[in-house]
Amino acid sequence: MRKFIQDSQEAGIDISEADAGVPYRLAVNLRSQNRFADAEAMVLKFVADARTMMKPENLIRLEDKTVPFLHECIGLFFASMTQKDQGKFAAAESNMREAIHCSVRQDGDKDPWAFDQRLRLAGWLREWGRDEDADALIAENNKLLELYDSDEEVVTDEVFKVDSK
Repeated sequence: MRKFIQDSQEAGIDISEADAGVPYRLAVNLRSQNRFADAEAMVLKFVADARTMMKPENLIRLEDKTVPFLHECIGLFFASMTQKDQGKFAAAESNMREAIHCSVRQDGDKDPWAFDQRLRLAGWLREWGRDEDADALIAENNKLLELYDSDEEVVTDEVFKVDSK
């Protein structure tokens, strides 16, 4: 798969635009083989490529402008996983927080993936003996869930309101 990616790039085919799944599938495969550093390097390169694609002069050429943002968010998340696997806890936390910020920037505070990432990070923080930080993150998540639930009720009330006339 590495050869495929390299050959494609040498032929002028931007793998990040053509099939973003290829590098991720390779990174997942590397991670399953406990080759965490290789997987990390691959996804961090992919994140860098996504950030290059997000520059205004490059973004203008893309049909789907959300693609690089999605690649950045997924890449940061996966990088944090591989960093945790390697015991690089500060880097893992930093990239997970950045992945959360990326998800929120792209899809708003109510992004389900951001909720999941916050809970995963809170679990890590507990694992690392940082219960207060984990509690703060869970409280933030719960506050957002409460806001989400209250919004849902308002929307539901409006949708199902029946005019009695």
